[in-house]
Amino acid sequence: MEQRYYKFDHSSFARQGIIILAADKFPEARLLLPPPRGQGLGDALAAGTAAADGKLGVFFHFHHPFKHRGFAGCRPSSAEVAAFQFSRARRFWKRGKKKAALYRLGLVLHLLQDACVPQHAGLMGAFMPLGLDPYGHAAYEAWLREEERWRKFSVASGGEYTWQGSHAHPKYGTHFTTSARVYDWIDDAAATSYRLLPRIDRSVNPHYRENWPEVARLLIPYTLRRTAGLIHRFFEAVADGTKSQKA
Repeated sequence: MEQRYYKFDHSSFARQGIIILAADKFPEARLLLPPPRGQGLGDALAAGTAAADGKLGVFFHFHHPFKHRGFAGCRPSSAEVAAFQFSRARRFWKRGKKKAALYRLGLVLHLLQDACVPQHAGLMGAFMPLGLDPYGHAAYEAWLREEERWRKFSVASGGEYTWQGSHAHPKYGTHFTTSARVYDWIDDAAATSYRLLPRIDRSVNPHYRENWPEVARLLIPYTLRRTAGLIHRFFEAVADGTKSQKA
């Protein structure tokens, strides 16, 4: 059975991230853009984003920004998986296997984009083969994907490349995040989307559908700008040789 409800539009998000990089005048865009503007390596990146559900397993696509746990409270969370795959991508790149590296970076981008969906941050799955979508997770993603509705909220420049963040909870304390750590890209995205969860959580909000446009207006630009930012972070990492893991 095709898992349409998990596919979202990850490869299109990755390609839009490349467009943002180009608009922001970053040189790596020339490697990623299709000919004649570039070398076309963005195809490998997009392929990785599309393949992440099968390669990583859908249960490793969740990260709670305060519990730092994945689906059902288990580990690894998607932030830990992203940090691991980012390191693999760096190793492939240094061995000259650029397409393999970008494919694995695509896996990381998929997890970042998932973290920008509130239900992923809330560890709320959708079980459509069983006809179950108790939190409106699948419905929200399907609404964005239908006729590429997400493009109504898209941006074409202004990526977020270097940032510092924090998010606090009375039970779990304050968490500080930075663009220097790959783990934090997922953690900060999850914190951002988690704040909006009550607006589109079907289990607690009977008007959840009415709030989709408002939430998308906030989260789709954020998703695309952070997608561009994490692509750039990878090229920084392979250029300077620094490691990007959870501190």
